[in-house]
Amino acid sequence: MKKVIGVTLVLIILGIVVPKIMVIGKIKKHISKTEYHDSDIIFQASNSRQCEAVKMATHSDISHCGLLFQEEGRWYVLEAVEPVQVISLSEFIRRGTGQHYKIKRLKDSYPLSNDVKKAMTTLGKKWIGKHYDIYFNWSGEELYCSELVWKLYSQIAHIDLCALRPLKEYDLKDNLVGEMMHERYGSKIPYNEKMVAPSDIFASDKLELVDEK
Repeated sequence: MKKVIGVTLVLIILGIVVPKIMVIGKIKKHISKTEYHDSDIIFQASNSRQCEAVKMATHSDISHCGLLFQEEGRWYVLEAVEPVQVISLSEFIRRGTGQHYKIKRLKDSYPLSNDVKKAMTTLGKKWIGKHYDIYFNWSGEELYCSELVWKLYSQIAHIDLCALRPLKEYDLKDNLVGEMMHERYGSKIPYNEKMVAPSDIFASDKLELVDEK
């Protein structure tokens, strides 16, 4: 009986680990064949409750984003989750819904020097460990994903990727959106708080698509 249980556990583990390794392998192969630039922005969707609310409020499937940078020949993503962290590009892609993603870059009409790109990465790394901002405040004491990307471009490159929007301009009628606002704000919903959604940055006319799956 113990032998049967042991074999079963091994098969279960292999069933989980092997597919993950295969997916990561395919992703890494694609990354190795693709030319990315420091400061490229990656967008994806996920199925968390908050991401579903973001999709409803923005009418977009895009609910998360991060900033790419290269270090010692490997590509990484700086992202605001809980807390702000650096993650490998392959793992970032694997984690997304269906491993789908889109990567955008500033158009040639908005050139960035290598020094500026490095400064963006340097500042972003200083933010590692900051808590994720579930209230979407603009103070910078805590950060959410699109706030991190927008502020790196604005503060270092002096480029505002898109206009900020007050909360009230998003579609707040969906039940899930309403539930989450009530949970977080109670009766004091900050309708005039300036915000930026991942989809707002994605729609920027300053960016162009360079890779997607």
